[in-house]
Amino acid sequence: MATLAPTQVLPRMQSAPTGRLLSVIVFLLVMLSTRDSVRAGAWTQPRGEVWFKVAGIYQFSDEFYANDRVVLPGGRVVEPGESRPYDEDGSSRQRVLWMEAEVGLTDRWTLGVQAPWKDLRFEDRVQVTRSWGWGDMRAVSRFALLTGGHRLTLRNAVKFPTGRFSVSTGQIPIGENQADVETSLQWGHSLGRALSWVGAEFGYRIRLEDTELDFDPGDEWIWSMEAGWALDSRGRVGLKAAWQAARGDDSSLNFFAPGASLSRNFDQVDLTLMVDLSVVFVEISAGNALGSEGHPSSILWNLGLSRRIDLATLFAGN
Repeated sequence: MATLAPTQVLPRMQSAPTGRLLSVIVFLLVMLSTRDSVRAGAWTQPRGEVWFKVAGIYQFSDEFYANDRVVLPGGRVVEPGESRPYDEDGSSRQRVLWMEAEVGLTDRWTLGVQAPWKDLRFEDRVQVTRSWGWGDMRAVSRFALLTGGHRLTLRNAVKFPTGRFSVSTGQIPIGENQADVETSLQWGHSLGRALSWVGAEFGYRIRLEDTELDFDPGDEWIWSMEAGWALDSRGRVGLKAAWQAARGDDSSLNFFAPGASLSRNFDQVDLTLMVDLSVVFVEISAGNALGSEGHPSSILWNLGLSRRIDLATLFAGN
């Protein structure tokens, strides 16, 4: 059932134009699709080991990639996919605390859970709106089909609509109000030294219908490619470059306005600095959804801390 997120609304005008409200809704739905920039890749966790990660994600933007061709005040022509300012001097800000954990049941089979805490804000000359709370959570199963020099892993995940949801005026949805079921193949190949590998993933996400709102969000194809390389001989410092993308069914995304595209299609590139401090693994990354229509056009910053614990060693010490 759709419920309201904790929300603060500070009105600056008595009413908002319909066009402006639609553009805000489109932006908010795009904001919900936080990308999985903190994946473990094709490598499953060894039996009896727990891997967990906490990441802080931040983005502020006063521009987004245009959905349509438009002429801005002053005569500037903006084509779809080009960066343009938000209407009414708008700006967006998202802060996400991403938490993820995995446990190796066997050397081949890993189970995990993902849970984001979101703090979203949109401001323009009309009003300031802010909502926060737990987003939609995922349960993940990964099974290694190949474990030699080339790793091949089957990944299955279910997204539960645990995030609060509302499309009322002045409300920012924290969740999507419908479940997802996704499956993908993850491939990885070690380059023979720590922090050095290449990998790819290709999958399909079934986005189940929101029966409460009679809304079909459309399914998505998802894929990614990444490569890491150690910058020192001990494999303590490295760089990772990644590209991830999604393509959905635009025709079904028309609940809020006939003919309006609420597509979450995106192409995001990320560059990450990796530092292994022994007690904790640190990742600092910067990403951008280059030319992805409807998405904020500023840098998405990510600071992640992760660690692996051997349960047998932990309990033996007690």
